[in-house]
Amino acid sequence: IARDVSMWVPSEVKFEDVQKEVEALQLQNYLKSYVFDTYTPTDEENPNFGKTSIAFRLIFQSFERTLTDVEVEAEMQKVYELLKSKSFEVR
Repeated sequence: IARDVSMWVPSEVKFEDVQKEVEALQLQNYLKSYVFDTYTPTDEENPNFGKTSIAFRLIFQSFERTLTDVEVEAEMQKVYELLKSKSFEVR
C-alpha cells in the first residue's frame, strides 16, 4: 500500500532528515519512503517564500498477508502527528 504526503517545510529542512524521523517511528509493515517532488518558491511575493514543498511516498508491505487500509491509516496517523509536531504544514 502506498501513501503520499505533501507538506511545506522551512527551506533548510531536507527530506533525508524527515525520512530518518519517520523511520525512527518503527511503523508496522513500513518498507520504504522516497521523495517524488520538491518545489521552492523564488518569488518573494509568494506567501510560501522561504519554504519548500516536499511530496513523498511511503510504501507499506507485508510478506505474510494482505494489508488493510485501516492498518495503514493507523500508522499514517503516527506520521501526521510527527510532521505536525515539527510545525510542518501538511497539505
